[in-house]
Amino acid sequence: LLARSRDLAFETAYYAPEVACGALLLAGDIAYRAGRVDEALASYDEASILGSDFGLRAEADFKAARSLERLQRREEAQERYLQLLLDYPAEKRWQNMTQRDLVSLTVGNLRDVERIVVLEKMTRDYAAYPELAGYAQAQIGDELARMGQQEEALIAYRLVLRDYPRARFLGNTVLLKIAELERARGRPEEAATALELVVKEYSELSGGLEALRAKQALRRLLLDEAEGFRRKNDSQRALVLIRRAMETDYDNVRSHRALVRLYCEDLRRTQDIITEYRRRLRGNSNDAKARYALGLALTYPPEGGAGVNHGAFPAAEVELRRAVELQVISVSYT
Repeated sequence: LLARSRDLAFETAYYAPEVACGALLLAGDIAYRAGRVDEALASYDEASILGSDFGLRAEADFKAARSLERLQRREEAQERYLQLLLDYPAEKRWQNMTQRDLVSLTVGNLRDVERIVVLEKMTRDYAAYPELAGYAQAQIGDELARMGQQEEALIAYRLVLRDYPRARFLGNTVLLKIAELERARGRPEEAATALELVVKEYSELSGGLEALRAKQALRRLLLDEAEGFRRKNDSQRALVLIRRAMETDYDNVRSHRALVRLYCEDLRRTQDIITEYRRRLRGNSNDAKARYALGLALTYPPEGGAGVNHGAFPAAEVELRRAVELQVISVSYT
């Protein structure tokens, strides 16, 4: 199969270099999995030369470096990884994987403090590769966090934000880690601030898994803190946090449910929340979340409290069925 793949590659190289590159990558993968790493390396090298597509060439170079590493040719692997970072700055997938593997190659099997010393040296040695140096700095934070040194880890993570502002993806990842540590240390406001920065990035870039995770994490954080204030009978502070959660992630049903519950059970202002959601529906009759919340609010007694308003069940059922028709069930419950 390896021979046939190479024959196909050379036969098609002139007419379709991408096909040739793809065939050589496949041949290399087959050889690599079979343990014939020298053959795999040769295929990846040929693919890198023949390929005209930057993504395929970056993949070939990454796999070539990985093969060199497996062959214990560490210095050559390191040089190949570094060259990839220079040659393909737009190929973020391979850039990120290269940074990870290069750091792993450099640190090796060192332990704790030794790992941190080597990572600190990487931040200095690779100043010409800011994303790699930033990744090494983030790894310092990870190591410190793993060792239980939370305050030192926070300092290391904040150095990434200060010194490598152009590494946007890395910055978002680090902000999530800062939020996690701040929350673990009992500082929810600092955690919320970090998450809000990523959510802002999300709105500007219109996408990104890290930003979406931040949006969900921020909403969960705010609702958890609101529930804590409810248990302390501090309804006003709980209300502020719930409304912030709704602003962050309006499409999540949990925020609406928390708002209705607070108004009806704690504030005993059932009619006020019913009026609010009816007003929302006058603006958009297809708002499934508002339909759901209105139906839920109608099940509470008019005077508030945790009881049930049996007389309003038919009206509540109409709203809830309409919400289902509008696919409220598809809304995230994470």
